[in-house]
Amino acid sequence: MAQTLVQRLMELGTPFVPANELVKQINSRTYNVTRLINAGWVDELSRYLATSLAAGTFKATKAVEYSMVPAVAALIAGVAGDDETPVPTFDPYAAGVNTFGWNPQDPATLFQDIARTVPVTAAGQIVAAIADKTGNGHHASFVTSTAISGFYDLVGAVVFNGTDSQLRANTLAALMSGAALPPFTIMWAEFDPDSAGATQTRWAFGSANSAPRFQVRGDASGVLSAVTQPTAGSAQTHSFNSGAEGVSQRWTLDFNGTTLVVYRNGSEIYRAVVTQGAFSFDRFALGAQYRGSAADFGEFKLGEMFGRIGSQYSAADLAAAHAYMAARFPASSGGGLTPAGNVSLHIIAGQSNAEGRGTAADAPVVPALGAFYLTGSTFTQLNDPVGGADTGSAWPAFAIQWKSSKPGNSPIFRETAQGGTSVLDAEAPNWSATGTLAPASRVALNAAVANINATPGCTLTGSYIHWAEGESAARIIASGVATVPQYKAALKAKFEADKAQCPTLAAIFIYELGKRKDGATEDVYAAIRQVQHEMAAELPYVFVVYEGAKTFPDRTFVKDGVTLSYMKDSVHYKQPGYNEMGTMGAIAAVTHA
Repeated sequence: MAQTLVQRLMELGTPFVPANELVKQINSRTYNVTRLINAGWVDELSRYLATSLAAGTFKATKAVEYSMVPAVAALIAGVAGDDETPVPTFDPYAAGVNTFGWNPQDPATLFQDIARTVPVTAAGQIVAAIADKTGNGHHASFVTSTAISGFYDLVGAVVFNGTDSQLRANTLAALMSGAALPPFTIMWAEFDPDSAGATQTRWAFGSANSAPRFQVRGDASGVLSAVTQPTAGSAQTHSFNSGAEGVSQRWTLDFNGTTLVVYRNGSEIYRAVVTQGAFSFDRFALGAQYRGSAADFGEFKLGEMFGRIGSQYSAADLAAAHAYMAARFPASSGGGLTPAGNVSLHIIAGQSNAEGRGTAADAPVVPALGAFYLTGSTFTQLNDPVGGADTGSAWPAFAIQWKSSKPGNSPIFRETAQGGTSVLDAEAPNWSATGTLAPASRVALNAAVANINATPGCTLTGSYIHWAEGESAARIIASGVATVPQYKAALKAKFEADKAQCPTLAAIFIYELGKRKDGATEDVYAAIRQVQHEMAAELPYVFVVYEGAKTFPDRTFVKDGVTLSYMKDSVHYKQPGYNEMGTMGAIAAVTHA
């Protein structure tokens, strides 16, 4: 007899739910299986589902949770249990007739050139093409290599600027053309739409002629509309309230050949009969409409878009697609995302090398949903620039390595560093006991903890402070205003207050002070490095996780055939230095987490 899910999980155990409580939660149908998946149990659960789970023993709603994870989605199609009916899995990019799909959350599908040979590797780069993930060849790209297209954004979206950004997928036009509009289902997620101006087009089918058109657009009142106009006929406008400007939304247009149904965030908000007629399209545009020429450009961020033209999704697929989108794009302001499963909080503190002074374009791109940045209660995709910085940092590299070393734990970052500051109280602002920076950083940490704990499906495994500081302290000490013993006392007091006032703080990670490029005041720099190691020896929750920066003045790298120093100036690093700092720091940090 096949084991039940409870029996198998009892054998496996879980790192965060006692066995008796696990049984209770599963039996009462309240257990969140997604936590198991995100805690790194995918392989075990996959094997169990593939070999040991008999149909009729698995609760169907749990299949929905499993289906959010591609690694196990294919294994649970048709699995049912208890008194529920089977819940099919859903893959928006599965091969099918007349399907299409673009996923900016997957940077591997984004390219800087129309030929799709130059990948997008960093936020801020131009997106000239998005590959169709269905394999049907409906790639979206710009029409000329010199024209303006969208660009890649921190939240894992393609940004359309409302002025001249557009991408075309003209192969879709023929699918929508004919004696009447065919049945279809089209879904997309958008961030931060702007309602300024009369018309803000999201996407549109159009023609070199003034008609026909099928356009989805917003207006100055924040109302979204679908406008249909046959080749020979009048326009019909279907208006539905889109909510407040700047709010992320998930949209679905579902058409059976007669009636258009509109869903916002998975809920039906509009239904009407469409006036039919012949439609002859020759182009499809994202971010603009085309009626003879491009116009009515939209300002918004596209997170994902997919669908089928020529037939609708089945009712089951539509429900599963809504669940898929809800898991990836919760409706919230600012393009928010929602992490799930085990997460860790990482507070960035110290001065400019903590914040980063590198080049964002040379930082690695964090895979979609691999790490997050938290502002207030809004989670966004982590990539450089991080937080208040406008340059490259160590933290994308750290996040990638952390996630690789701890695949069941998603790092969440909050940046509180400030350039030119010190733990000494000789200058303001500072991180001393009487300064303003340390208390503000602790408030940010505890507030972030509260927001994470209030996020359904998230389990916080620990909070960490990443400390990179000492350049300003060295200058102050070298000038005779303060001493090394005073520095040590101030740093120790700061760390002890952090531990006392932040209940979830598991560790403080120190990134050892480097050397000046010119070698000046090296005796003071060496003394501060010694203090940092003494902190790790005296406080059990403090660890030095990176010591390589002192080698940067003597190291070089080659970029575009030119040999360059690891030092950007006398005290700051170039991006390869920050990348190493993050990667090596993470390798050491995970051993103390």
